[in-house]
Amino acid sequence: VPVDAPSGLTCTANPDDSVDLAWTNQDPYDAVGGIEVRRDGSLIATLGGAATGYHDTGDGSGLRTYEVRGKIGVVVGAPATCQVQLGIEAPSDLTCTLGASVTLIWINNDPYTTLEVYRDAALLATLGPGASSHLDATADPGPHAYYVIGKVGAEGAQSNTCNIDVPLPPVSNLSCTAS
Repeated sequence: VPVDAPSGLTCTANPDDSVDLAWTNQDPYDAVGGIEVRRDGSLIATLGGAATGYHDTGDGSGLRTYEVRGKIGVVVGAPATCQVQLGIEAPSDLTCTLGASVTLIWINNDPYTTLEVYRDAALLATLGPGASSHLDATADPGPHAYYVIGKVGAEGAQSNTCNIDVPLPPVSNLSCTAS
């Protein structure tokens, strides 16, 4: 006899990056160990069969997938699933180096959908997922402050700032005449 999945599973993110799950049971699951809760495929809790909610203290930021399965005897039902995006962690370890242009390098700490690069608080470039560097060949001489915002959808988090001073270009084609 198949075991029905719980219905109406919801995932609600809390400000502390914990998650509250709630559902409705569709069968009389086993009183002991009748409900399994998984996060990203890993079993995180086994609950009594009458449970209709669970509070997960979480494991950091990012997109999390939860599954709740009912169990009767040895038969484990299909999962009810939901996803929740927990706080986005900012790109880290931003460094600026000067060569022929300014090179920015950083570490991505979440699977961002876009990355925005700023110079002196003005948007310089919008990069795609996975980008972890940018070359700024248009910086004028003088001091500049750079930062990167990693975004998942509309939500974003800002990296540290790196500062660099772009020197004046060397004087070239200078000629002198004697009089």
